Amino acid sequence: MVFNIGIDLGTTNSAMAVYDDESESVQMVENFSGDPTTPSVVQVLEDDVIVGKDALANQERYPDRTLARTKRDMGSDTTYEIDGTEYPPQRVAGYILQKLKEDAEESEFGDDVDGAVITVPYYFGGSARQATEDAGTKFADLSVFRLMNEPTAACYAYGYQEESDETLFVYDLGGGTFDATLVEVTEDEIDVIDSNGDDELGGENFDDELYEFAREELIDRGASDPNESKHTKATLREKVKETKEQLSGREDAAIAYPTRPTISTRSSCRGLSSTT
Repeated sequence: MVFNIGIDLGTTNSAMAVYDDESESVQMVENFSGDPTTPSVVQVLEDDVIVGKDALANQERYPDRTLARTKRDMGSDTTYEIDGTEYPPQRVAGYILQKLKEDAEESEFGDDVDGAVITVPYYFGGSARQATEDAGTKFADLSVFRLMNEPTAACYAYGYQEESDETLFVYDLGGGTFDATLVEVTEDEIDVIDSNGDDELGGENFDDELYEFAREELIDRGASDPNESKHTKATLREKVKETKEQLSGREDAAIAYPTRPTISTRSSCRGLSSTT
Protein backbone atom coordinates (compact mmCIF):
# COMPACT_ATOMS: atom_id res chain seq x y z
CA MET A 1 0.00 0.00 0.00
CA VAL A 2 1.37 3.41 -0.97
CA PHE A 3 0.97 6.08 1.70
CA ASN A 4 2.09 9.60 2.60
CA ILE A 5 3.72 10.76 5.81
CA GLY A 6 4.18 13.94 7.78
CA ILE A 7 7.73 14.60 8.96
CA ASP A 8 8.99 16.88 11.71
CA LEU A 9 12.62 17.32 10.67
CA GLY A 10 13.98 18.60 13.97
CA THR A 11 17.30 20.01 15.12
CA THR A 12 17.70 17.37 17.82
CA ASN A 13 15.09 14.72 16.99
CA SER A 14 12.84 13.95 14.03
CA ALA A 15 9.48 12.22 13.95
CA MET A 16 6.90 10.84 11.52
CA ALA A 17 3.12 10.56 11.50
CA VAL A 18 0.45 9.29 9.14
CA TYR A 19 -3.28 9.87 8.85
CA ASP A 20 -5.09 6.58 9.28
CA ASP A 21 -8.27 6.56 7.18
CA GLU A 22 -9.63 3.55 8.99
CA SER A 23 -9.50 5.08 12.46
CA GLU A 24 -9.78 8.69 11.17
CA SER A 25 -6.88 9.71 13.38
CA VAL A 26 -3.24 10.69 13.13
CA GLN A 27 -0.86 7.94 14.21
CA MET A 28 2.82 8.27 15.06
CA VAL A 29 5.06 6.10 12.90
CA GLU A 30 7.71 4.34 14.96
CA ASN A 31 11.19 3.90 13.55
CA PHE A 32 12.93 0.57 13.04
CA SER A 33 13.88 0.45 16.74
CA GLY A 34 10.28 0.99 17.82
CA ASP A 35 10.88 4.56 18.98
CA PRO A 36 8.55 7.50 18.13
CA THR A 37 11.49 9.84 17.52
CA THR A 38 14.82 9.50 15.72
CA PRO A 39 17.86 11.55 16.78
CA SER A 40 18.83 13.95 13.97
CA VAL A 41 22.41 12.73 14.08
CA VAL A 42 24.46 11.38 11.17
CA GLN A 43 27.74 9.50 11.45
CA VAL A 44 29.90 9.14 8.34
CA LEU A 45 32.22 6.16 8.73
CA GLU A 46 34.76 4.93 6.19
CA ASP A 47 32.41 2.30 4.78
CA ASP A 48 28.97 3.24 6.08
CA VAL A 49 26.64 6.06 7.09
CA ILE A 50 24.74 5.63 10.36
CA VAL A 51 21.69 7.70 11.28
CA GLY A 52 19.77 8.08 14.52
CA LYS A 53 20.20 6.38 17.87
CA ASP A 54 23.28 4.37 16.94
CA ALA A 55 25.04 7.48 15.64
CA LEU A 56 24.16 9.35 18.82
CA ALA A 57 25.41 6.49 20.99
CA ASN A 58 28.78 6.45 19.20
CA GLN A 59 29.39 10.19 18.98
CA GLU A 60 31.93 10.03 21.81
CA ARG A 61 33.87 7.39 19.88
CA TYR A 62 33.70 9.21 16.53
CA PRO A 63 33.36 12.93 17.32
CA ASP A 64 35.11 13.93 14.07
CA ARG A 65 32.69 11.85 12.03
CA THR A 66 29.45 12.83 13.77
CA LEU A 67 27.19 15.53 12.33
CA ALA A 68 24.48 17.03 14.54
CA ARG A 69 22.51 20.29 14.88
CA THR A 70 22.98 20.88 11.16
CA LYS A 71 19.41 22.11 10.69
CA ARG A 72 20.54 25.54 11.89
CA ASP A 73 22.81 25.78 8.83
CA MET A 74 20.15 24.94 6.25
CA GLY A 75 20.28 27.36 3.34
CA SER A 76 23.77 28.61 4.20
CA ASP A 77 27.12 27.96 2.52
CA THR A 78 28.30 25.91 5.50
CA THR A 79 29.80 22.49 4.77
CA TYR A 80 31.27 19.75 6.97
CA GLU A 81 34.41 17.95 5.81
CA ILE A 82 34.96 14.25 6.48
CA ASP A 83 37.68 12.27 4.72
CA GLY A 84 38.14 15.08 2.20
CA THR A 85 34.45 15.14 1.23
CA GLU A 86 32.31 18.22 1.85
CA TYR A 87 28.81 17.56 3.21
CA PRO A 88 26.34 20.49 3.00
CA PRO A 89 23.46 20.65 5.52
CA GLN A 90 20.90 19.47 2.95
CA ARG A 91 22.95 16.31 2.33
CA VAL A 92 22.96 15.57 6.05
CA ALA A 93 19.20 16.19 6.19
CA GLY A 94 18.86 13.88 3.19
CA TYR A 95 20.44 11.03 5.16
CA ILE A 96 17.95 11.64 7.97
CA LEU A 97 14.95 11.79 5.63
CA GLN A 98 16.12 8.65 3.84
CA LYS A 99 16.33 6.83 7.16
CA LEU A 100 12.85 8.00 8.16
CA LYS A 101 11.41 6.94 4.79
CA GLU A 102 12.99 3.48 5.00
CA ASP A 103 11.75 2.99 8.56
CA ALA A 104 8.24 4.09 7.57
CA GLU A 105 8.22 1.60 4.72
CA GLU A 106 9.16 -1.15 7.18
CA SER A 107 6.36 -0.12 9.55
CA GLU A 108 2.85 -1.46 9.87
CA PHE A 109 1.38 1.26 7.64
CA GLY A 110 2.49 0.12 4.21
CA ASP A 111 5.17 -0.84 1.73
CA ASP A 112 6.03 2.37 -0.17
CA VAL A 113 6.11 6.02 0.89
CA ASP A 114 4.86 8.17 -1.97
CA GLY A 115 5.78 11.52 -0.47
CA ALA A 116 5.78 13.72 2.59
CA VAL A 117 4.78 17.03 4.12
CA ILE A 118 7.76 18.40 6.06
CA THR A 119 7.51 21.02 8.78
CA VAL A 120 10.03 23.88 8.92
CA PRO A 121 10.59 26.79 11.33
CA TYR A 122 8.56 29.91 10.59
CA TYR A 123 11.73 31.96 10.22
CA PHE A 124 13.13 29.76 7.41
CA GLY A 125 13.73 31.91 4.34
CA GLY A 126 13.67 30.88 0.71
CA SER A 127 17.16 29.35 0.66
CA ALA A 128 16.56 27.29 3.81
CA ARG A 129 13.21 26.05 2.47
CA GLN A 130 14.76 25.13 -0.87
CA ALA A 131 17.56 23.28 0.93
CA THR A 132 14.95 21.32 2.91
CA GLU A 133 13.08 20.40 -0.26
CA ASP A 134 16.35 19.39 -1.95
CA ALA A 135 17.15 17.17 1.03
CA GLY A 136 14.03 15.17 0.28
CA THR A 137 13.89 15.18 -3.51
CA LYS A 138 17.60 15.05 -4.41
CA PHE A 139 19.10 13.05 -1.56
CA ALA A 140 16.32 10.90 -0.08
CA ASP A 141 14.29 10.02 -3.20
CA LEU A 142 11.29 11.46 -1.41
CA SER A 143 8.61 13.61 -3.03
CA VAL A 144 8.01 16.73 -0.94
CA PHE A 145 4.37 17.71 -1.33
CA ARG A 146 4.58 20.75 0.91
CA LEU A 147 6.73 22.55 3.44
CA MET A 148 4.56 23.66 6.34
CA ASN A 149 5.50 26.14 9.06
CA GLU A 150 5.79 24.35 12.39
CA PRO A 151 3.33 26.59 14.29
CA THR A 152 0.84 26.25 11.44
CA ALA A 153 1.13 22.47 11.63
CA ALA A 154 0.47 22.63 15.38
CA CYS A 155 -2.63 24.73 14.76
CA TYR A 156 -3.90 22.33 12.11
CA ALA A 157 -3.53 19.46 14.56
CA TYR A 158 -5.26 21.40 17.34
CA GLY A 159 -8.00 22.73 15.09
CA TYR A 160 -8.68 19.27 13.68
CA GLN A 161 -9.15 17.88 17.18
CA GLU A 162 -11.15 20.78 18.63
CA GLU A 163 -13.11 21.99 15.57
CA SER A 164 -13.51 25.46 17.03
CA ASP A 165 -12.85 29.08 16.02
CA GLU A 166 -10.19 30.59 18.26
CA THR A 167 -7.26 32.95 18.45
CA LEU A 168 -4.23 30.99 19.63
CA PHE A 169 -0.74 31.83 20.83
CA VAL A 170 1.52 28.94 19.82
CA TYR A 171 4.83 28.36 21.61
CA ASP A 172 7.31 26.10 19.84
CA LEU A 173 10.34 25.36 22.00
CA GLY A 174 12.45 22.85 20.12
CA GLY A 175 15.95 21.53 20.25
CA GLY A 176 17.36 24.39 18.23
CA THR A 177 14.83 27.22 18.12
CA PHE A 178 12.11 28.96 20.05
CA ASP A 179 9.17 30.46 18.14
CA ALA A 180 5.99 32.19 19.25
CA THR A 181 3.13 32.65 16.78
CA LEU A 182 -0.26 34.33 17.07
CA VAL A 183 -2.88 32.75 14.81
CA GLU A 184 -6.59 32.81 14.13
CA VAL A 185 -8.07 29.37 13.59
CA THR A 186 -11.43 28.94 11.87
CA GLU A 187 -13.19 25.95 10.39
CA ASP A 188 -11.90 26.84 6.93
CA GLU A 189 -8.45 28.33 7.41
CA ILE A 190 -5.56 29.25 9.66
CA ASP A 191 -4.42 32.87 9.50
CA VAL A 192 -1.01 33.75 10.95
CA ILE A 193 -1.23 37.21 12.53
CA ASP A 194 2.41 37.48 13.58
CA SER A 195 5.35 35.30 14.48
CA ASN A 196 8.77 35.83 15.99
CA GLY A 197 11.46 33.77 17.57
CA ASP A 198 15.09 33.07 18.24
CA ASP A 199 17.02 30.50 16.22
CA GLU A 200 19.71 30.34 18.91
CA LEU A 201 17.39 29.52 21.81
CA GLY A 202 16.45 25.89 22.20
CA GLY A 203 17.23 22.76 24.16
CA GLU A 204 20.67 22.53 22.58
CA ASN A 205 21.47 26.03 23.85
CA PHE A 206 20.46 24.99 27.36
CA ASP A 207 22.88 22.08 26.98
CA ASP A 208 25.59 24.51 25.88
CA GLU A 209 25.16 26.63 29.00
CA LEU A 210 25.17 23.59 31.28
CA TYR A 211 28.24 22.25 29.52
CA GLU A 212 30.11 25.51 30.09
CA PHE A 213 29.09 25.46 33.76
CA ALA A 214 30.43 21.92 34.19
CA ARG A 215 33.57 22.67 32.17
CA GLU A 216 34.45 25.70 34.28
CA GLU A 217 33.83 23.73 37.48
CA LEU A 218 36.20 20.99 36.31
CA ILE A 219 38.92 23.47 35.40
CA ASP A 220 38.53 25.27 38.75
CA ARG A 221 39.02 21.93 40.50
CA GLY A 222 42.25 21.17 38.70
CA ALA A 223 41.05 19.00 35.82
CA SER A 224 42.26 19.50 32.27
CA ASP A 225 40.06 21.51 29.91
CA PRO A 226 37.57 19.14 28.21
CA ASN A 227 37.77 21.35 25.11
CA GLU A 228 41.32 20.16 24.53
CA SER A 229 39.96 17.23 22.50
CA LYS A 230 36.72 16.53 20.67
CA HIS A 231 36.47 13.18 22.46
CA THR A 232 36.54 14.61 26.00
CA LYS A 233 34.23 17.44 24.95
CA ALA A 234 31.69 14.98 23.53
CA THR A 235 31.96 12.80 26.64
CA LEU A 236 31.31 15.66 29.06
CA ARG A 237 28.49 17.05 26.93
CA GLU A 238 26.74 13.68 26.94
CA LYS A 239 27.13 13.43 30.73
CA VAL A 240 25.68 16.93 31.09
CA LYS A 241 22.65 16.00 28.97
CA GLU A 242 22.05 12.88 31.04
CA THR A 243 22.23 14.93 34.24
CA LYS A 244 19.85 17.56 32.86
CA GLU A 245 17.30 14.85 32.11
CA GLN A 246 17.69 13.44 35.62
CA LEU A 247 17.00 16.91 37.07
CA SER A 248 13.62 16.89 35.32
CA GLY A 249 12.38 14.43 37.89
CA ARG A 250 14.59 14.97 40.94
CA GLU A 251 16.17 17.82 42.88
CA ASP A 252 19.83 16.86 42.53
CA ALA A 253 22.12 14.74 40.38
CA ALA A 254 25.85 14.10 40.00
CA ILE A 255 27.87 14.40 36.82
CA ALA A 256 30.08 11.32 36.76
CA TYR A 257 33.00 12.40 34.60
CA PRO A 258 36.13 10.20 34.14
CA THR A 259 38.56 12.41 36.07
CA ARG A 260 39.15 12.97 39.76
CA PRO A 261 36.62 15.83 40.38
CA THR A 262 32.93 15.04 40.70
CA ILE A 263 30.40 17.81 40.21
CA SER A 264 27.13 17.78 42.09
CA THR A 265 24.23 19.87 40.89
CA ARG A 266 20.91 20.78 42.40
CA SER A 267 17.84 22.13 40.64
CA SER A 268 15.87 24.94 42.21
CA CYS A 269 13.96 28.02 41.21
CA ARG A 270 17.35 29.75 41.05
CA GLY A 271 18.78 27.25 38.59
CA LEU A 272 21.80 25.01 39.02
CA SER A 273 24.20 25.48 41.92
CA SER A 274 27.49 23.76 42.57
CA THR A 275 28.21 22.03 45.87
CA THR A 276 31.40 20.52 47.17
